[in-house]
Order: sequence, then C-alpha cells, then structure tokens
Amino acid sequence: EYLIKIQNAEELNAILNLCKEQEIQLTIIGNGSNVLVSDEGIKGIVLKIEIPIFELDDKKTKLKVGSGVKLAYIAQKCLKQEIAGFEFASGIPGTVGGAIRMNAGAHGKEMKDIVTTVTYMDRDGQIHKIQNEDAEFEYRTSLFADKDYIILEVEMQLEKGIAEEIQ
Repeated sequence: EYLIKIQNAEELNAILNLCKEQEIQLTIIGNGSNVLVSDEGIKGIVLKIEIPIFELDDKKTKLKVGSGVKLAYIAQKCLKQEIAGFEFASGIPGTVGGAIRMNAGAHGKEMKDIVTTVTYMDRDGQIHKIQNEDAEFEYRTSLFADKDYIILEVEMQLEKGIAEEIQ
C-alpha cells in the first residue's frame, strides 16, 4: 500500500514506532533485486533501506558501509581505490544489507570472509553491534535471516591491491 525509503536509523526507528502504534504490517527490502510481488500487492508499508554510508579508513583496508549501498557500487569504489577482497561480490545484485542477511557469495568467497562487525536495530528500536563470530554466518544464511533484526551498517576488512589484478 505504501513505499517508504529511509536514509538513517532515526527514520527507521520512526517507522517502526508508527507501525507498532498503528498495527501496520511492515515489509522490509533492500534493493528489491529478488522480490516478486503478487497481483494483490503488499499490505501495509514496504520499507526500502537506503542507508548510504561509505567510509574508508586512512590505510584503505577497513570499510564501513550502510546497509542500503549496492554491492556493484562498493566493487567499483574498491577497484578505483585499489582495494582487494570484494571482487567476488561485484556481480551479485542487491545491497550489502541483503548480502549480509543471506551471507551472499561467489567464486569460493562469502560475506562472512570479510565482515568484521554488523550494526543492526531490533524491532524495539534498540541498536546493537556484533562481531562476525556472533552473526551465525553459514552457507547462504545468517542470524539476520532467522531474527527480526534490521541491518544498519557493516564494517569489512579488506586489503590493498592492484587495480589490474582486482579487475
């Protein structure tokens, strides 16, 4: 019935509160790459996460990204900055939030191999930050696939590389 796009945790918290107070059904999506909708549509609010954080440390090995950042964008930025380790995800459609939720991977690597921390919000609006080992990463799943948590941002450990090799 309604599509709402959010850019930060404050907006997310406001929508969660509204849905709780008004008993509105909430469906959360990232990029929507793998979403099929029936002719009946989706009841309530569809919330599209578009948190746009993209921060690189001075050594260009630690990356913090918002859950709404597209994987292809990250891959291109890493290539231009000569940062290796993210190449496997360059052809995967969707956002980093969805990739963490399902532990996306290709070419023998998965998100669990580069993620150091995940920051998420529970449905009560509380923000939590967990380490990789607490995210329960397994083949194409994680803690976030089983729980009602909403990924806000992810920190990744990458490495210096050479553009030609990354390409």
